[in-house]
Amino acid sequence: MSHLRINPSLPVVVLGFGHGGLGVARSLGRLGVRVHAVDPDPAAAGLASRYVESAHAWDCAGASVSDSLGFLDDLGRRLGPALLLPTTDATAVLVAEHSEELAPRFLFPRPPRALVRRLTDKREVFRLANEFGVPTPLTVFPRSRDDVERFLADARFPMVLKPIDPTRFERRTGRRLAIVATPDALLSRYLEWEDRAAPNLMLQEHIPGGDDAVWMFNGVFNEWSECVAAFTGRKLRQHPVYGGATSLGVCERNDHVERLTSDFMWALGYQGVLDVGYRYDARDGLYKLLDPNPRIGATFRLFLDAQGLDVVRVLYCDLTRQPVWPTRVREGRKWLVEDRDLESSLAQIRAGTLTPRRWLASFAGVEEAAWFARDDLRPFLRVAGRLLAQAARAVGRRLGAALRAAASLPGVARVFTPRTLALAPPSDWNAELWRHMIPPDYGWLLCGVTAPGYVWSAGGLDAEHGSTNPEDVAVPIAFYGASIAAQRVARPVSTVDIAPTLAALLGVPPTEPLDGHVLPEVLSHPNREGTDP
Repeated sequence: MSHLRINPSLPVVVLGFGHGGLGVARSLGRLGVRVHAVDPDPAAAGLASRYVESAHAWDCAGASVSDSLGFLDDLGRRLGPALLLPTTDATAVLVAEHSEELAPRFLFPRPPRALVRRLTDKREVFRLANEFGVPTPLTVFPRSRDDVERFLADARFPMVLKPIDPTRFERRTGRRLAIVATPDALLSRYLEWEDRAAPNLMLQEHIPGGDDAVWMFNGVFNEWSECVAAFTGRKLRQHPVYGGATSLGVCERNDHVERLTSDFMWALGYQGVLDVGYRYDARDGLYKLLDPNPRIGATFRLFLDAQGLDVVRVLYCDLTRQPVWPTRVREGRKWLVEDRDLESSLAQIRAGTLTPRRWLASFAGVEEAAWFARDDLRPFLRVAGRLLAQAARAVGRRLGAALRAAASLPGVARVFTPRTLALAPPSDWNAELWRHMIPPDYGWLLCGVTAPGYVWSAGGLDAEHGSTNPEDVAVPIAFYGASIAAQRVARPVSTVDIAPTLAALLGVPPTEPLDGHVLPEVLSHPNREGTDP
């Protein structure tokens, strides 16, 4: 825990409450700052945090601007003066472009009004980077199929196909990006994904290297655009794999990335918190700009100095005129997003790019997680509960698919699950048979009944056990001997009754308990004593 002491009297309103918003609440809440959360999902896991003073359901991206401003004005009037911290692109643009309307109620950084929108627009980022000499991957913004085909004439593969506006794209397709290896694959995916009414796709060269070639910068720029806190680190894994947000990261000093970003933001006149990524291109030794986020990034708690300062704490102190002097990042510190990293790790293990041993070794140095915190367990428990529910639904879907596949096989008359078998009536011969055959503590998913004329087989008809049909299960048993009365008995018996009956005929007492029973009809001959069986 941090020993940092500040004046926490100014409350904070956090717009957007994913794991980044939860990190804000914990970071400032542990210093005594009252944190109020705004999120479109009233059941968001982070809202369960002990450090959330109040939670408010509002969708700043979905509501009209006037309605959102009215909501924030009312909230500010009820809370009194507060620091306003956006954690999404949409809320960052809202605050920047309507700073005059929000200023009477809230305190926040004041970059040039148009700059925040430009930094959230990939086309504008590319133009700004070119203008100020910041390296970028080769990127084009096609408006039509013809544009794509002209580009393909000289393109080098693989290429990355990704959205200009990720939020709109994900809402429409449920995807993030694609790395494509051939011209045909690129054109096919472009035609499948593009919104022809409002083009939203860009083509970008794929820079070789793994997730760990992506470097991150988190910093704070004051009202004169001076960098007053700078932290750097690398991604180790991301979600989705090969092109998403950090799921496992490590702090590492990189003076070149720090200087490149500081000079760029000073030239732009930027103020506030910045989260930005670069991919190192070993082919030319350049760090190439990926996506700047003019707001608090979801990864910010990765970056911590020896005093416990992160960019949120530095920004709070800077805006409330409480001087702090950040030191260098704590190199080797790791930070983890539990649910997303698990999904990405499993994907890499299935693809053969990560071994279980390397996966376990990668957690060495993890000091903090996005959801789990010993002093604030409820968000983690909520996430864990949702993961278990998702796993149960996935098992149910697979079981349903297996059930349908099994039922469609030739020769399969019926298929039971544990639930349907338990609900079957006693008059159901097949169900009764399976209920008697399957031990109560036996773990199973499906059992089946064959149609007449079929038997269960592993590929042949030798040494099989037949089927569960009555003509296969109810077979005759015959005992023959001089001491055995000739008779026909019509009642059900079991194969386990054979051993105790033979033992009784031979007069051999069993040396251990037997499952079956002696069949009295076999021993019923009046002159049996003294004769040989």
